[in-house]
Amino acid sequence: MKCLAINTASSVLQVVVINEDKFSIRTCVTQKNFTAILLPYIDECLNEANLTLKELDFFVCSIGPGSFTGIRVGLATIRGFCQALEKEVLPVTDLELLSYHAKSESLKKICITDAANGFFYIGQFLNGQIGEIKCIREDELEEYLLNVKGEFSICTHKNIENKVRSVVSNLQKNAQIFVLNDECSSLIHVARDKNALLRLVHYTQIEPLYIRLPQAERDLLGGKTN
Repeated sequence: MKCLAINTASSVLQVVVINEDKFSIRTCVTQKNFTAILLPYIDECLNEANLTLKELDFFVCSIGPGSFTGIRVGLATIRGFCQALEKEVLPVTDLELLSYHAKSESLKKICITDAANGFFYIGQFLNGQIGEIKCIREDELEEYLLNVKGEFSICTHKNIENKVRSVVSNLQKNAQIFVLNDECSSLIHVARDKNALLRLVHYTQIEPLYIRLPQAERDLLGGKTN
């Protein structure tokens, strides 16, 4: 199995080239210059893996939610590759990638990512299926978790770990928290997941997942909307 997997939706740009059981990885903490960084990283990973784009079997791309600029750049890049090479793509959400980090398969997984400016993106996974993805205020997280039925684990990123742990400590629930430290491990997991690969689609079928308005539009509205 040979593929290129990228995530440009989060604050950490992630590029992985998989060549059977070997991986070439690049990561960078950035919110700007995605175009300038992404393509050189892809070239470097392909060279390390001794592969060309033509030799890849498929692509994996995060569709969001997250950075509007990052999502647009990532999707445009993968769509271009797929169109030129007639390859399929596996679209994944940033929250789905987080869910692969939880080691317990029996529990419901609550995945939480940073939506910036005092907001979280949050979604529930059970048996590989995700429910509605929402954008909530930080002060709404406790109520959200209290309304979750049954036992669950929480998957989140390192940059919001302390905020999430502070809220969980106030709950009368024993929720195990998994914090993603290796940003590229989830891309590798999803690319090798046989069930996920059943969702490979033509590049024309992938669409960005925007939960919030872009910052510029929120500024025009005076911050009155999420």
